[in-house]
Amino acid sequence: MRYGLQKGVVTILILVTLLIGFQNCGNGFEMVEKTVGSPGAMDLGSADLKSQALIIMEKNCVSCHAGSNASGTGFSFADDLNKIAASRYVVPGNPNSSLIYQRIALGNMPPLAMLPSDQQRVIADWIMSLPTSTPSPTPVMTPTPAPTATPTPKQTPTPTPTATPSMATYSYLYNSFLSTCAGCHGNAGGYTLKTYNDFLKIIVKGNANQSLLYGVVSDGRMPQGRVVSDQDKKALYDWIQAGALNN
Repeated sequence: MRYGLQKGVVTILILVTLLIGFQNCGNGFEMVEKTVGSPGAMDLGSADLKSQALIIMEKNCVSCHAGSNASGTGFSFADDLNKIAASRYVVPGNPNSSLIYQRIALGNMPPLAMLPSDQQRVIADWIMSLPTSTPSPTPVMTPTPAPTATPTPKQTPTPTPTATPSMATYSYLYNSFLSTCAGCHGNAGGYTLKTYNDFLKIIVKGNANQSLLYGVVSDGRMPQGRVVSDQDKKALYDWIQAGALNN
């Protein structure tokens, strides 16, 4: 009887000890909730201007305009700022005349979402920072005294033939092929190309190679469905080089 009572007391003490132990252990466990933050905006603050521009190009342009991904496009080096700066897509110091900035600012590129204004500003500032080429001054030549002219016998003048109108004029180019641009570039959106002032928006006067109009005509992209002759391409080049006058 006494032995049985002692055994029962020991059993109760063991159960109480285990219960206290579990309670103490329970206080040591806590639920930890893990949260995953959403990705933030592109961090450009610590990079210099050129690096910022490269980051933007790599994030938004390289997938379609670099290496093997650029099949069928003329712009295939979005991952190389030096090539971009030297190409016809950029007019150093002039973002508004640069094709790459025009496409970004108008929302044409990237195709799925317009680039945020702060990133557009980075591209514009980078173009503004590019050095513009300064032509070497032409040396001043000392004129050689002209010799005294010997009078020539008077001759009957030969009638001057009627001059052929210059092809390097706006009126000739418009009648030849520029008038066809309005068929696609009317009021439906994008560029409107109906009048002389409309065409000036895609021209850098005196610099045909940096002009969007000459670029798309010279490489055959425009006008669609029509082949512009080499003679007319040369006339367009000469007209822009001469200042793109309304003549």
